Amino acid sequence: MISIDDYIRAARSFLVVNGMKGTKNFDDDRLRFMEAIQFDIINALQTIDSIILQSHLPARNSLAKQLTIALYVISVAVLIAVYSVFFSRLVAERDYEMITVVRLLHMVPQSDMQSNLALLRL
Repeated sequence: MISIDDYIRAARSFLVVNGMKGTKNFDDDRLRFMEAIQFDIINALQTIDSIILQSHLPARNSLAKQLTIALYVISVAVLIAVYSVFFSRLVAERDYEMITVVRLLHMVPQSDMQSNLALLRL
């Protein structure tokens, strides 16, 4: 059975002999062998390609699509959870700060509040 290694070996020896120059000697056995086996290699690659595209790829595509949808749903759920936790914490902190400021302002005597313009604006 002829393999791709035989083709590579024949091509390598042909290139070594001809030194990567164009040849006018088409009666060379190595050149005829490479030309003959080239069609077999192309047909084999096309067969493998069609097998992959027709049998393996659709199953893998549907699996990949399902995994992508699952990953998207999980990421959206995690994003909503993280956002709600941090947002609720931020709202609680701001509420606590505002209550503290109001309490502090009520502790300041009214006479001091009216004399200080910055406190009066608050």
